[in-house]
Formats: sequence, structure tokens, C-alpha cells
Amino acid sequence: MTEGLSAVQLADQLEDHLRSLGVNVELERTKFEGAVIGDYDLSVVEAYFRAVSAVDEVIKEVRESLDGDIGIVQLWPHNFDLALEWFSPKMVQYEHNGEISETPAQINFGFAPGDSSHPSPYFYSCPLPFDEDAYTELPLPSGARWFQASWEGSILPYDTLVRESDFRSQLKDYFLTVYRLASPLLSE
Repeated sequence: MTEGLSAVQLADQLEDHLRSLGVNVELERTKFEGAVIGDYDLSVVEAYFRAVSAVDEVIKEVRESLDGDIGIVQLWPHNFDLALEWFSPKMVQYEHNGEISETPAQINFGFAPGDSSHPSPYFYSCPLPFDEDAYTELPLPSGARWFQASWEGSILPYDTLVRESDFRSQLKDYFLTVYRLASPLLSE
């Protein structure tokens, strides 16, 4: 990012690096059209990297505390959020964009740098399916609340924890509290 590369050049380097690791992938080139060189604020990139690295450690600790089928910690490209998914053995029908499919009931635990529904960074959990009557009455740790503005789940603003000396234990407690509350409802 500091070399003044265009998005196409950055994508080429990323593909080459992934291939060297044995991961064969072709990035969707329409996402990288144009040769405009990006302007990156290195201090913002470094702050994001420090935050996501610390959160990754906590999410991996949470992963070790969960039972059952658990995904890997992933960085999602649509919003650069870092997340982990826990899957219930119970299958549920889910509608997305007018299509109905079957998926395991699940909880997504993550960190987002902000988006259109909540511009500041935040931690989240998303039980699926989300039963408003069942979840919104359940007590969350201090600072967290149930959220239904553009997605359904719980949210804990990053600013609530970032200044705390024990933010790692508080974040772990937030994720594990949601797990203890929601997993029984998703497994019935």
C-alpha cells in the first residue's frame, strides 16, 4: 500500500502471494478496474491493523471456549470485518434476496471498522435466525445492546472497550454471554 500501486497491481501481487502459499484464487477483476493509484493514510491502516490483530487474538480465545461446529476466523472483504461463526446442529430455513435456502442456525461474532448503519467501529454478534421477542429481552453486558437498524443482532461500540485496561476480558465476556444466551435458543 505504500508503494503507490493501482488496485489492479495490488490484486496481481495478492494473487501471486496467495499462489506462493498454495492458494489458487482468481480475484474478480471488475472490482479492480482502472489504473487509479490509491491514496492510503498509513496511520489509519496501521491503527486498523493493530485493532484487528488484538481482536483476532480474543476471537481465537472465544473459539476455544465454544462447543460444536465452529468456523475459522475470517476477514470478510465486503466491510473488512473480522468474524467467527458458530453453527448449531439445527437446520433452519432462511430467506435472502428472495431465495429460500436451508442453513444451520448460527451465531456470528465479529468486529467491524464501521459501516453505513453504524459509522464508528463496533463489535457484533448475529444469531440466525433472529427472534426479536426472544433475544431483545435477554440482558447483555454493560455497553452492549440489541441492534436491528440494518441487520439483526447485538452491538458493542468499540469506543466502549478500547480505553479499558481489561478490554480483552470484557470483549471475551461479551461474545461468550451472547453464546450462552443464544445457543440454547438456536439448538431447540
